[in-house]
Amino acid sequence: MKPIICRLPEELYEKLRKRAFEEKVSMAEIIRRALEERVPSGTERTTESLKNSFGGWKGLVDAEELKKNIYKDRLVSTRLKPKL
Repeated sequence: MKPIICRLPEELYEKLRKRAFEEKVSMAEIIRRALEERVPSGTERTTESLKNSFGGWKGLVDAEELKKNIYKDRLVSTRLKPKL
């Protein structure tokens, strides 16, 4: 059995070939259309994920207390003292 990475191009080709047959257009046209279809970039996917998660912590975390803890933690030095 072939690894999945080797099967992907074959499966894609078969899918596109079937689509070309059904739509009665050339493979070149189907490939051109497939390349033009917009695939969201990593940034857009991340932005969309963030938008979907808005309000997820509502009622679970006190925002003011969280801010106080963040500022308090910034005052703690984790840097090692140099040895002289």
